[in-house]
Amino acid sequence: MAEKFKFQSILETFRKEIKEGFYIPGQLLPTENELSLKYALSRPTISKVYNQLENEGLVRKKAGSGTMVIFKPAQLKETKTIGLLLPGPGESEIFEIITDTILRSSQEKQIKCLTEGSAANDAELRKILLIKVCQSYVEQKVDGVLFSPLERADGKDNINEKVTDMLSKANIPVVLIDRDIYDFPKRSKYPLIGLDNYKAGYELALHLLKAGCEKLFFIYIKNSAASVKYRILGIESALKDQGIDTSTLELYQIGRTENNLPVFDKKMSGKMGIICANDATAAFIMQSLRKQGHKIPEEIKIAGFDDIKYAKHLYVPLTTYRQPCELIAETALEALDSKLIGNPKAPITILLEGKLIERESTK
Repeated sequence: MAEKFKFQSILETFRKEIKEGFYIPGQLLPTENELSLKYALSRPTISKVYNQLENEGLVRKKAGSGTMVIFKPAQLKETKTIGLLLPGPGESEIFEIITDTILRSSQEKQIKCLTEGSAANDAELRKILLIKVCQSYVEQKVDGVLFSPLERADGKDNINEKVTDMLSKANIPVVLIDRDIYDFPKRSKYPLIGLDNYKAGYELALHLLKAGCEKLFFIYIKNSAASVKYRILGIESALKDQGIDTSTLELYQIGRTENNLPVFDKKMSGKMGIICANDATAAFIMQSLRKQGHKIPEEIKIAGFDDIKYAKHLYVPLTTYRQPCELIAETALEALDSKLIGNPKAPITILLEGKLIERESTK
C-alpha cells in the first residue's frame, strides 16, 4: 500500500514539474537506479512511473540513453510567425473585421502576426505593395501566410500567381481567404476559406424573384474576383429552378464612374431587381438610380453582398447577404495552423454559410 502511494506521489510530482517547465525539453530525467535509491522503491516501480509519463506524451524512453523530456509547456513553445497579405479597411470593409479577428485569435494561439501586408486602402496601392511585402515575408522566414488575392486591378492574375510562387519556392504554407488566385473555373492547389458564394447568389436571387421581380440584373466592377462568378452561377440556378430562362439575366461590368451605368426601362417598373457584387457597388448604383428618378423599392429593388456597417444606414436601408467574417478568419487561422504542424488532412476548401439580411430596399 505504501509503495502504491509513493508511486502515485512520484508520478504526480514529475507530471507537474514537467508541465510547469521545471524540466525543459531535451533534458534527461534522473536514472531509474537513482530514483530507486532516493525513494527506497523497487526499480520496476520507478520504471512504471516513466512508462506512464511516456504514455502521456511527456517523456521518451530510449535504451542506453535514459528518459528524456519531450513536452513543451505553453510558455516555452516556439512562437510561430505568420504574415498577412489582406486588403486594408479602405479597400474592403469586411477585411477590417477579418483582420481584427485574426489578430485577436492569433494572440490566444501564441502566434505572432506581421501586418504590413494589410495596410493598403485601395487595389492599385495594394498592387504595388504586394510583391514587396511578400519578399519581406520570405526574407523574414515567416512560418505561413494568409493571403486574399488581389482583385479589381489590371494584371491581378499575374501578381497573385507571382506571390504564391514566391511563397511556395520558400516552402512557406499559404491559405487563401475569400477567393482563389485564378478566375473561375480554374482552381489553385492552395487551401481556400470563404463564403459559399454560389449559395449566397442563389438565395439573393430567389428572394428578389419571390418579391415580384421578373427581370434581374447583376452589376459588378471590372476585374472582380472569382467569387463573383460563383455568385452569378447561383443566381442562374435560382432562375432555372423558377422556370426562368437564364438569358434574361443581364450582367453589367462597370467602372468607378457613372459613365457606363445601365439605364433601366420604366416599362418594367416594379418588376426589376438588381443584385450588386457588394454593398459598396449597391450604394453607388442607388445614388445613380436616385439621379435617374427611380424609386427604391417601388420601381426597382436592389440588394448587395457583405452587410458592411453603413448598409442599414443608406437612404433606403439595403438588403444584403452578410459574410461570416469572424468565422472565416478563425477557420483560416485554424487551417494555416493545421498546415504548420504538418497535418496531412488539412482541408483544401471550406465554404461557410452567410445570412440573408432583408431590409427596405427589396420590400
